[in-house]
Amino acid sequence: MGMSNMIGTGLRQWVGRAVLGVGASIAAAGSCAAGSNPIGLAFDPGFGTGGFAALPRHPGADAATTITPIGIVHLDASGGYVSATLQRANNIPRIVLTRYTESGQLDTGWGNGGSQMPALPSPYLDSGTVNAIRLVAGSESGQDIFYVAFSLPGTPGYSVAVAKFFASGAFDGNFGFGGYAVSALPVSAPNGLRELRGAAFTQVFGLPVLVVVVAAPNNRLVFSRAHGSGTAALSDQGGGSSIVFGNSPNVLQMRTNGPNHVELVGNSGDEAFYGDYDAGTLSLASRTFRFPCPGGTSASAIDALERPAGWNGDVLVMGRAACISLGTVAVVARMRDIATAPSAVWLARTETGGVCVPGGLNLCPQVMLAYSDSYPNVAITMTPQNKLVPVDTADGSLLAATPVNALGPDSYAQHSSYRGIVFRYPRLVGFGLQIPAVNGLAGLFVDGLFIDGFQ
Repeated sequence: MGMSNMIGTGLRQWVGRAVLGVGASIAAAGSCAAGSNPIGLAFDPGFGTGGFAALPRHPGADAATTITPIGIVHLDASGGYVSATLQRANNIPRIVLTRYTESGQLDTGWGNGGSQMPALPSPYLDSGTVNAIRLVAGSESGQDIFYVAFSLPGTPGYSVAVAKFFASGAFDGNFGFGGYAVSALPVSAPNGLRELRGAAFTQVFGLPVLVVVVAAPNNRLVFSRAHGSGTAALSDQGGGSSIVFGNSPNVLQMRTNGPNHVELVGNSGDEAFYGDYDAGTLSLASRTFRFPCPGGTSASAIDALERPAGWNGDVLVMGRAACISLGTVAVVARMRDIATAPSAVWLARTETGGVCVPGGLNLCPQVMLAYSDSYPNVAITMTPQNKLVPVDTADGSLLAATPVNALGPDSYAQHSSYRGIVFRYPRLVGFGLQIPAVNGLAGLFVDGLFIDGFQ
């Protein structure tokens, strides 16, 4: 596993596995050495084949179909991963689910050789992409469940569909109509929905609930709840709530924040956006701000958020800022009072001098996070310019950044969207790309030597 360089008196080791993306051949991927760069980056031979697991074409899909990643979730109770992709059958876009084992092997006993194409309508594709489709996992009565939420085109606007599954891949027949539900247009957004912005699983008064948020006209976000049990469907009428903003927030991540609550981060115009939605009272507490920069900043965005144990309400955030004197800057920060009066306990600038536009976001790849309470003193990010940067979570000090092309001339990591990543210490699993044009999951083994006091 490339760990011969990990031995030494007075040194401690941090070990993690990150799954990002892969270029070139699987054979080349398996030959990289862990000691080839400052933090020991190498493909993980224990994941898939040489660190790579392909996303298969469903037998019912067209022979020439593209396979576009949508999302991936971990099944906490039964183990393994479920990925969602978009494939074409009879030239119609269809959602395909695939299950993998913990080690990245295709679970051939699941579905049709490891994949299934559930009986769902063709989703709406936002500008030809899968931005309006989300895959979310949770648990109910001790067993794994997962949802697929997506936008549907309609007249005059759009609606939101939700399908609920068990870990076996079967629909939950007690949800909606045979496991599937479609929303009516919320009364608070009479001109129709535009696109699904995010979804997160929580529990409301002890009942499993999926919270979905969609963009609506006139700078609105509309929140709706899909009850996980019984015959209830999306509760747009009476259960939905609409929040009006000066600039409709662009939601980049949603996550559970305990019972009743989900958190949202992203940007609203040129401001970083944070929101905490109470799915019990249907209320949203939100705040916008900018990350501090020398000489000022013209835009900020939050890409991801975690709540480390023992931080007494402080959060770990990753994002970007357009600094007037430094160009585009990738940041990692410990933030206090993020919902009321955000202030940085410490802020680390992990990359400077980029040319993307955080406020526009489509020009600026998101910052990726790898963090685990099992090893709470370090967070690792991948910057928009594809550098892997470890950050000391005690004070924000940095170790040397590692360009991902340091893996070798023929194999390299690729930046993966945050929605396509699952962190289950010691492995981070996400979508990657094997050239030429083979999509899949890819495994990187990350190790390093950190001096006492850092780890």
